Amino acid sequence: MRHFHICAVVVLIGSLLPVGSADADTISFSDSIPLTLTNWSDTVSIQKFDPSLGILLDVEFTLAENFVGSMCFENMDENNPSPFTLRLSWLVALQRPDSSDLVTIDSLREESGVVAPFDGLLDFGGPSGVTFDIDEAETATGSAMPGDLALFTGVGTIELPVVATAESFVSGGSPAASYFSAAAAADVTVTYVYIPEPASLSMLAFGGLALRRRRRRR
Repeated sequence: MRHFHICAVVVLIGSLLPVGSADADTISFSDSIPLTLTNWSDTVSIQKFDPSLGILLDVEFTLAENFVGSMCFENMDENNPSPFTLRLSWLVALQRPDSSDLVTIDSLREESGVVAPFDGLLDFGGPSGVTFDIDEAETATGSAMPGDLALFTGVGTIELPVVATAESFVSGGSPAASYFSAAAAADVTVTYVYIPEPASLSMLAFGGLALRRRRRRR
């Protein structure tokens, strides 16, 4: 009989666990890295999930990046026009402490055309030069792998690496001059999805056990 009642309590606990997002709460923590010339590597500090709040179900990540840059080309040939192709690609990634990726944003900007012979001014403008300014923002999201729940649970903070890299490419006539600039900023938000107050579930389960014991005594 004793084994029967223990099994009944296990079933009761299982039946009390909420199912679905309607029964879950969320709490979020954020940190940011200001606009910095690429290539850079930095960290954000995120509060871990306090297990006294409840049972952690999921960890959601939001990475928002702002990229500011420019691509410039000047034809230095005084006699002939010049075709050109300019390309600037950049990557911003939020990582685990072991440098494996959690969320990445991979972007590309490319421009091509033809400019006139050199107009005597190296200003990346006028008929012989071009300048393309870039100011783009993008957001990406991701969810935790099963092993991440333990990684993000505990006391204190977790330091998450964020990296930003940029690569440039230019082709055109010769002689020519080109110039690229690139800077990126990152905002990171970590959201914990959890079932609140696991202690209340234990109390309900204990109440069910006590009720069964009282019934046995009768």
